[in-house]
Amino acid sequence: MEDTKQNPAEKPSLFQLNADDISLSFLYRWTTDYFIYVWDNWWAIVVGSFIGAVLGVVFFFIVGVSYTTEFTFKSEASTSSVLQTAVSLAGTFGLGGSVSSGYDNTFFSSYLSSQNNVKSSLLKRETVDGKTDLLANLFLDEYYLRDGWDVVPNLKNFRFTASDINHLSHLEDSILTIEFGLITSKYMVVTNSESEPFVDVTYKSSSFDFSKTISTVLLSGMTNFYMNEVYYKNNINYVYSEHKVDSLQDVLNRLDAAIARIKDATTEMQKQEGLILLGELSRQQSLVSALYASAQTSMDVARSTLENNSTVLQIIDAPIFSTSVTKWKITYAILIGGFLGLFFTFGIMLVVKLFQDSIRHNRQKAAELKERMEGA
Repeated sequence: MEDTKQNPAEKPSLFQLNADDISLSFLYRWTTDYFIYVWDNWWAIVVGSFIGAVLGVVFFFIVGVSYTTEFTFKSEASTSSVLQTAVSLAGTFGLGGSVSSGYDNTFFSSYLSSQNNVKSSLLKRETVDGKTDLLANLFLDEYYLRDGWDVVPNLKNFRFTASDINHLSHLEDSILTIEFGLITSKYMVVTNSESEPFVDVTYKSSSFDFSKTISTVLLSGMTNFYMNEVYYKNNINYVYSEHKVDSLQDVLNRLDAAIARIKDATTEMQKQEGLILLGELSRQQSLVSALYASAQTSMDVARSTLENNSTVLQIIDAPIFSTSVTKWKITYAILIGGFLGLFFTFGIMLVVKLFQDSIRHNRQKAAELKERMEGA
């Protein structure tokens, strides 16, 4: 039985050798063979690059234009002079101390991108590009998130109907959570640096109106939360204490006037009957004076709390004035698309070359096996 030998003139296949047989010279020859194969099929390179360039132009007209809304704000804590004096005095004795408020830039920037603020803002009804609807529904349309939903029964024709965050269905809350994640991770960027006094916020969208509207609603939600939940509660305590002090002061003034009138009327009297009413009024005066002093102390505490916790929130650049447009250049889109088409074409041709080598190798092995069987 004769052994068949490989033709020396035949180029070796990548699949004909073991790992130990592959050398740099073999890889060089195989790579050269691959580039010859690419050169012989130059038309595929041209077609792939052309298709990539066309896709680049399509990308330019679909998402080549975006609008970025930027707004800036800062917070300044208001601190009472009494507290500042106390901290300063502590510093003179070598005791460390600082005056700060919990409602600083970090607090406002964190609340701006919180679930409560973002979800509540998405449930606001606004008009964008002439269409009035909940921002959550407009968000789905803006970023084409409904694509493919028609084949899912629960998502077909889905729209948000609830405008209260506490009355969402399970499906609405799930989709709203997805929108929240996209906004905070992809479309909205909050920059709060300790070295800068301002907080910069940017929101990016393909719609000028949507970008401006959602930025305005998010900022409004943050300021409303502070005014309604923080400042109002501290202020109402102070107003109540102030009203109580004014009422007690009015009572005390009337008692002082009544006591003065009785003293004037009983100055020349010899009988002591008039002094009974005078004593009763004096006791009432002492009681009201004590209540007045306590109310005054409570009002001072409420005022100090209001001053220490109050924060001046300043909007430096409002969203309505700070929306800019960003455009891709069509030449860049064509060049990048053509390069990507070229890259993927090279990859496809590499796979095809390996596939052809594999087929050729299998055919050679089959031919060798057939010759051996015929020789036997």
